[in-house]
Amino acid sequence: MHPYEKINAYQRWTRGVAEKYFTNFEWALKKTFEINKNQKIVSLGSCFAQHIAKNLQTQGFSYLITEEPPKDIQDKDYPFYSALYGNVYTLKQASQLIHRAKNNLFQVLNNDYWLNQQNNYIDPFRPNIFKNGFKSYEDLIVERKIHLDKTLKAFLEADILVLTLGLTEGWVEKNSGYILPVAPGVLSGEYDPQKYEFKNFLYAEGLEDFENFYVTLKSINKNVKIIITVSPVMLSATFEDQHVWISSCYSKSCLRSIAEEVSNKHKDIYYFPSYEIITNPASSSSYLSPDFRSVSHLGVQSVMNVFFEKFTEQKSLNAPLARETNNNFKAECDEDIIEGFIRKTE
Repeated sequence: MHPYEKINAYQRWTRGVAEKYFTNFEWALKKTFEINKNQKIVSLGSCFAQHIAKNLQTQGFSYLITEEPPKDIQDKDYPFYSALYGNVYTLKQASQLIHRAKNNLFQVLNNDYWLNQQNNYIDPFRPNIFKNGFKSYEDLIVERKIHLDKTLKAFLEADILVLTLGLTEGWVEKNSGYILPVAPGVLSGEYDPQKYEFKNFLYAEGLEDFENFYVTLKSINKNVKIIITVSPVMLSATFEDQHVWISSCYSKSCLRSIAEEVSNKHKDIYYFPSYEIITNPASSSSYLSPDFRSVSHLGVQSVMNVFFEKFTEQKSLNAPLARETNNNFKAECDEDIIEGFIRKTE
């Protein structure tokens, strides 16, 4: 007699992985609930979060949008976000965003802007949203105040928040301690090592940032439920002096550990295995694009199949998933710009 004699098939590698076809896994999610089409869903996180947001819209669920995109991008397949905060890659970024929104901190330091080649003013917190910038710093501040109000509205009204954890690496403005979504100089601005520093967050730091985010969220919306997941999209580049795959493994392992701890600690947080579905070894990379980093349409479909089965009253997909080839939908990923930027200088 031993403790493993009566475990379930999905608990064993042979039965749970080796003898399973990769599209027919029993994920055996325990702590779940049903989302209905009247509940307001807000998403926040890395670029993979856009796939979840877009496909919830496609399936007729109430994806909450509190801030419409600017006129110059309304003809594209927007919005990807509940409010125009863009991609939120790190837990520090999420924690600071909700703190600024709750307290209306629209000006965090003097002259918090970048200038582009046309001398327009770029918001360093959202450089990939208003790419053309603003004619004046005053215009930037007015738009930022509106944005923070709309962001707060999204957090206040959400019944469910889908939070996708993306990265541990980021860039910090030294004077304020605020983290940026992308390194200065990549999209706009200029890198100055006296002003900015690289930061790769440790597990304890990320956990603290999540708890700060969670406490603030619950202080304004005590009934919201959180579905937490880890993006399966690996780093485009690392600033650590090591192979990008090693940095990717650290980043995803750290975030996955944080997701495990907080979902066990808090009864209103539910883990969803996006990362495990895509990186499942039995798939032999079928869920990845040829670059072995981006998620293929088959991968997105597999993730959403499990999501709808486990988390929604619908239980299955009733409409085709948003797909790049027929719906012109491609998740906007700030990190992709880094590769193009590097290639130009090679």
